[in-house]
This record gives sequence, structure tokens and C-alpha cells, in this order.
Amino acid sequence: MAGGGWIEALLLLTAFPENSNDCLNMLLIVLLGWLYVVLMLAVAQHSVLASLSTVFFLGVLPTFFVARMTRRKLRRQREKAREAREEA
Repeated sequence: MAGGGWIEALLLLTAFPENSNDCLNMLLIVLLGWLYVVLMLAVAQHSVLASLSTVFFLGVLPTFFVARMTRRKLRRQREKAREAREEA
């Protein structure tokens, strides 16, 4: 579920350009940069276990949290837009 959550958030950002404002685009850029840094940290570790734990605790968990918050924000925006269309 953790891996699918951030992929779904990325797809939502690209599939619904009317919902992706500048703040979400900046968030995506920062998130990709963070994942690159985590990958470089994992490569520099001395053991496979340390690499995997670095990727999990510094990469997967924070990415899952950010994706969950982003999906929640996009869902609320879509619900408000749907309600506004129904009222009009």
C-alpha cells in the first residue's frame, strides 16, 4: 500500500491539472529531490540491512505520509468542486 499511495498521488497530480496548483507542483519537486537524497544515503551504507532500513524509514514512510496528505487535499478539492457544480 505504501508504494501505491505515492504513485496514485503522482497520477492524480498529472491526471487532474485543474487541481494541481503551484504549491502541489513544488511539493512534488521537493519530494523527488528528497527521494534522490535518500537513495544516495542508502547507497553509501555499509550493509544491505542498513540500506534497506534507510530507504524504508527515510524514504517510504515520509513519502507515504506526504502522499496521503496530498490525496486528502485533492479529494477535498474535488468534492468542493462537485458540490459547487451541483448547486449551480
